[in-house]
Amino acid sequence: MILVIGAGAAGLMAARRLSLAGLPVHVLEARPRLGGRIHTLSSGFSSPVENGAEWVHGDLPLTLGLLAEAGLSVVPAAGRFYRFASGVWGGGDRFNLDAVIAAMAALPSDMPLSSFLSSHVSDPVLAASVRGFAEGYDLADINTVSTLALAHEWGKDEGAQHRVSGGYGGMIDFMASSFPVTLDAVVREIHWAPGAVRVVLADGSSFSGSAAVVTVPLGVLPSISFFPALPAYIDASYRMGYGTVTKVLIEFSSPFWTSAVPSPGFIMSDMSLPTWWTQPGAPSLMTGWYTGARARALGHPADVLGLGLSSLSAMFGVDAAALVQFSRVDDWGSDPFSMGAYSFPTVGEGPYRSLLNTPVADTVYFAGEGLYEGEGTPGTVEAALESGEAAAERLLARG
Repeated sequence: MILVIGAGAAGLMAARRLSLAGLPVHVLEARPRLGGRIHTLSSGFSSPVENGAEWVHGDLPLTLGLLAEAGLSVVPAAGRFYRFASGVWGGGDRFNLDAVIAAMAALPSDMPLSSFLSSHVSDPVLAASVRGFAEGYDLADINTVSTLALAHEWGKDEGAQHRVSGGYGGMIDFMASSFPVTLDAVVREIHWAPGAVRVVLADGSSFSGSAAVVTVPLGVLPSISFFPALPAYIDASYRMGYGTVTKVLIEFSSPFWTSAVPSPGFIMSDMSLPTWWTQPGAPSLMTGWYTGARARALGHPADVLGLGLSSLSAMFGVDAAALVQFSRVDDWGSDPFSMGAYSFPTVGEGPYRSLLNTPVADTVYFAGEGLYEGEGTPGTVEAALESGEAAAERLLARG
């Protein structure tokens, strides 16, 4: 029996690959639901909405292949980009990063983005835009994020952007349909010896197998105790970047914004809650994106919701609070089973990622979007799927 810890994209992909190869698999998931940082909400709102991952960043083989097998389709991420600053609406490109990316890529050695901005970007407006993009899109800490890695990521063409019709939840359910999954299974300890593992849950029960594939997020890995201990692996998880975000979902009685911004895709602003977008199939829904510790410092989710509503009211000249039909605010950083949203590359993290991708005595394997080593976009569903598949292939190769 192979035990897979975590029923997110990486864990389910690893379990699927192992199961298709004929190995018995059992998935243990701490949450009372499947999906991990994928969470399609089907109640409360008038149509399914994504509370976690929601994008398909390009023509991605694993993601699109699984969606096709599950009978699901994707829709283009349509809509225009708008800016709101100093009370004025504008459109067009986010900002021109070409020259900055070229300077980033030309560095003779890596450095944190904060150091690059202070030494290479004299225009404070441009520097603020670059910082905002790194913090908002990559959830990065500019004092640790790798400038060279960002240059590589930002400089490549991801291709067309899509969303999944009806949400990623259908893909998750499809992946989990061919092997047993135990929910509400909070893993506290993993006891291992070559060729044998025993996983102990918070309620004292345990599961045994010949190997374990651990796919919990980077922020959660230190909460699991290994016997014998794996201090180098735990230390490696701390050395890698892992960002957090608070996501605000608000459904209104009508899409009051369309008179000011027809067909909006993304809205960036100088308001307290600066980033918003719409979701296809939910014309009266706005999604707010508040990154990092700033949102957590506000405390209660109602405070973040109030901040979002006041921002929308100021931008569109309406009483947004009076038009709310349903809302939800989730701080992914305070979620005990994620402790954040997704990873970002730090300066010098290569050896730590390589270590986490090295099996322990051909018995304990690790996977997840934070361990992805490919050329695609990190911190994505595709990255998680690729990492889970790679861990399964390493396990199968042990013979």
